[in-house]
Amino acid sequence: MTISGNNKINLFGLNVTINGDVGGNGVVIDSGISGPLDFIQLQKVSGNGIVPVPTTQTLITLNNITMINVQVTSVDIEYVTLVLNNVSINSNDSVGSRSFTPITITPPQYTTSPSTSRLTINGGVISNVPSSDNVSVIFTSQCDLIINGTQFINNTGYSMISVHNGTLSISDSTMFNNTFINNLIDIGYSRVSSTINNCTFTDNTLTNSVMEQHEGWLTITSSLMSGNSDLHNVIELNDGVVMIQNTTISDNFIMSNGSSINGNGITLNMINCSLTDNQYQVASIPLWFNGSYVTITDVVFSTPVDTGNISIIDCHSGNITFNNITNNYIGHQLINCEILDLCKIYYGNDDHDQSETLCPVAPPWRGGGGGRGLGGGAIAGIVIGSIVGASIIIFAVAMIFKKYYITRKDIDMRYMEHKDNLY
Repeated sequence: MTISGNNKINLFGLNVTINGDVGGNGVVIDSGISGPLDFIQLQKVSGNGIVPVPTTQTLITLNNITMINVQVTSVDIEYVTLVLNNVSINSNDSVGSRSFTPITITPPQYTTSPSTSRLTINGGVISNVPSSDNVSVIFTSQCDLIINGTQFINNTGYSMISVHNGTLSISDSTMFNNTFINNLIDIGYSRVSSTINNCTFTDNTLTNSVMEQHEGWLTITSSLMSGNSDLHNVIELNDGVVMIQNTTISDNFIMSNGSSINGNGITLNMINCSLTDNQYQVASIPLWFNGSYVTITDVVFSTPVDTGNISIIDCHSGNITFNNITNNYIGHQLINCEILDLCKIYYGNDDHDQSETLCPVAPPWRGGGGGRGLGGGAIAGIVIGSIVGASIIIFAVAMIFKKYYITRKDIDMRYMEHKDNLY
């Protein structure tokens, strides 16, 4: 069955399920050559007999449906639950160049209150969608977004997913060959926990990052970010608490002044990860941190394209702890110890014997077990230096005195000779 044309169905305040035909052709919602148009558009003012109240619940479930150049929009509505099960969203050749946002869910106004709405996407494919240059393919605000087993392929525009002040959970999903002028995923000012688990992000072209997070808690596990190009950062993190575990970042092309992981004001725990075969342009670096508290455990760094950087990590203020690090970057020290506001460096027990390798130019507080105290070698160096310095001073004084004595004696002799000549 195919439904064409401008529908703008208002289902506000209703509990509605639209089922397609499992195993058959299903239901196709196609805007036709005039699209893109709204398929479902929620509005509080309607003729469906529902009297709007602040907590009016709306529940919409779409099963086994294909939507071509159509949108589902909920603006200025709260308490919306939208579930998409095995739904395909795409564009067609006739209107493929026209931008549209397939799913939008936003409240009447942005606040810091907890989310009241939820969007769940189970399975399905979102492909060939040309979003605009300032709105994402999926845009939610104060709405939790849960994605399970969904493919995102060949989409273009601003970004794939934007979540503001809501929980984002993506699992067992793939984002492949998308092209965006911003981020693939944008988690904006979310004061709750978000998770990315067992996901693959490959061969995307992005002007900014695969993922950017502002505030809140974020966990990335068992995921792959590989073959992405034109990146400023692979992952950009701001003012949040983050764990990255069992994740590989490889074969990405990072532009000038970029990094694989960029952290500003964060707490980061990175466990059992690898950064391999990434290409870094001029002034780019694998890891960059500022004002952050970082723990790196069982992480492998290897085989970059050499851009002349002397180190793998720049860490400005805060602190960083290393536990069992493998550095296969030939000719690159692990951390740039020449930074004036270098963060405090701590080593776990596994790295105590590797401290000279980890940071050849030792900051004054380095020592096994952490802290700002000087190590035994540093103390010995100070003592020896003091003795040598004192010896040099004594020798210099002696030479000055000797020179003075010889010079004075010579003057006296010349004076006597001159005096004898006078008489």
